[in-house]
Amino acid sequence: MSNNFYKYLEKKYKVILLIIVVLGAGLRLIDTHKKLIWQDEAETVINSIQVIEDGYPHGYFKGKKIFESKLRIEIDDPVYAYTESNFYGSKYENNKGWLGYYYLAPFVKIFGVSELSVRLPFLLFYILTTILIFRLSQIFFDNKIISLLACFLFAIDPVSILYGKQARYYSIIMLMAPALLYFNYLYTKNKRIIYLWLLTTSLILTFHTHILLCSFIILFLIYYNFLKTKTIKLDKYIVYNLGYFLLCTVPWLILVKFWTNFETHGIASSDLNFIPILWIIGVLLYLALYRVYKFITKDKKYLHINEIIPSYLLHFFCGYLIIFPILIPAESFSDRIFISLLPLFTIIISRLIYKIFIKKRTKLTITLIFLLSIYLVLMFGLRAQMFYGKNSWINSVIRYAQETNLKNDDLLITNWHDLTLSLYTDYNIYPLYTLNPDFVNNYPNRVLAIMSLKAMIPNGTTNKPRIHENLILEEARFYNFSDRLKNCKKVYIDQYTLIFDCPKLENYEK
Repeated sequence: MSNNFYKYLEKKYKVILLIIVVLGAGLRLIDTHKKLIWQDEAETVINSIQVIEDGYPHGYFKGKKIFESKLRIEIDDPVYAYTESNFYGSKYENNKGWLGYYYLAPFVKIFGVSELSVRLPFLLFYILTTILIFRLSQIFFDNKIISLLACFLFAIDPVSILYGKQARYYSIIMLMAPALLYFNYLYTKNKRIIYLWLLTTSLILTFHTHILLCSFIILFLIYYNFLKTKTIKLDKYIVYNLGYFLLCTVPWLILVKFWTNFETHGIASSDLNFIPILWIIGVLLYLALYRVYKFITKDKKYLHINEIIPSYLLHFFCGYLIIFPILIPAESFSDRIFISLLPLFTIIISRLIYKIFIKKRTKLTITLIFLLSIYLVLMFGLRAQMFYGKNSWINSVIRYAQETNLKNDDLLITNWHDLTLSLYTDYNIYPLYTLNPDFVNNYPNRVLAIMSLKAMIPNGTTNKPRIHENLILEEARFYNFSDRLKNCKKVYIDQYTLIFDCPKLENYEK
């Protein structure tokens, strides 16, 4: 491409940026209104409804306990075999920040609950994130071509589309990472106090969205600003902002008794997922090999990493990849913990593409291939695909319940999507894996037990989840429910979903 074309792009960058934003928004709107609200989204919506009704998110919905996490603590209860870790020791939801719930609440209040009304508000964060990607790229490289390319890659990125269109905190944390880097960079460079206040405000918003992401960013800020660059001195404004941060965070920790549910055992105690481990090992291996090569060849110019990727960005990126998986609790350890890095990843990739294809720095090709390979492996391992069609069986279950005249005093238990079913219906719904076997076996009225493949269930009496692979009666036996379910009518909704339809207890033997 000619230099005239590049000059044209730079001249018309505002129009092109607008086109990119519209393109990304369009891709995120496709089928958004058609896909049922799935389990995690239902948790967000339910908590926002609680905010409207009671002023705060808590552990009950329609008179029954909410079970969102799969980390269980055994209890002696006539109904439940486990208590929910999210609300253990507190009447408040204390496992996640509340920002997303309060943000969504006014939209639910005005527009009600629908697939579009609960998802569209989170799509708005995509626009802000795109603008920040452009601004960060300009700060680092002062090149509108790289900036536009980074925005374009983020707009079409399948992972950011799949996660960013959901009614969850994912789109917020994709915004917060570049926002915090942006305001911190501006403050360290020109010392304007307004940027320090904006940095602290962004940090508070991150805290009330994803506490562990906030924890990592604090560690990064301490390391990079104070220990590495020593660009910030502990003056009165730092103290003021520290007080501002503590005032806006500590009362919440005390209110919800956060320490009753605080566990940071990540990869140390989880059932290790191959994909994120591969990512971490890959990053460490690449950095190690790069250093070895420099030592052997003594070639200080070859692939000098700071020439390609600013030290500021590189330290955040690699620090996140290494430290964050250690901080994350075991029940939350999955590939999606890396989605906060997607905006930064597009910036790095765009820089490499520009150097290779425009500046003809072909020696960087191996770096680009390495990063893209890891990204592709990660992308295919991410769980976002459950958003697409994985809960379509719910409509079939609801239709079956309606056609067979399921009553509100009957019992509907399911090993997956209990929150979704509770949101869409007024049936007497319980998550199967939390229930006391005697409660099910002795329930006097009709029982519908929904068995769905790939449901997360507790492994015996331990607090670690596992995947159950079969949709057969042995699943019920695993919960000691076989006494009630073994002779029930079996209805296959599809190849992945089985219903055990059990009559009233008085008619059971008949």
